[in-house]
Amino acid sequence: MKDIPPPDTPPSWKFLDFIDDLLKDRKQLATFKDVKSFWLFAIAERNAKPTSGRPIARMTHAFYPAHLPRREDYDRVHGEIGALEAPGWPHEGDKRSLKEYEDDLWARLEGMVKKLKDS
Repeated sequence: MKDIPPPDTPPSWKFLDFIDDLLKDRKQLATFKDVKSFWLFAIAERNAKPTSGRPIARMTHAFYPAHLPRREDYDRVHGEIGALEAPGWPHEGDKRSLKEYEDDLWARLEGMVKKLKDS
């Protein structure tokens, strides 16, 4: 039987290197366009490695630039990313597997991010 990685599998080194760079200089996310691009990068990273979804959500949620003005649409997406740190289980009666449920949550997030205005 093939080994199934745990749900907290670390993301790729490429993603971790980017997070490390952000720790050194958060101003890399200087505009809303930068934030949106970062979120899309995180979503693509999770889609490439679904078992790393929770750590990616945790790391991504930590980087919301305080130097940018508050915007309701970006705040809402930021909250959704935070919720993906511990996505829970499908509702009773829902026939989806946990993987399908989490895939659907990330797909919903991706749709929300793509709809954001850059400026």
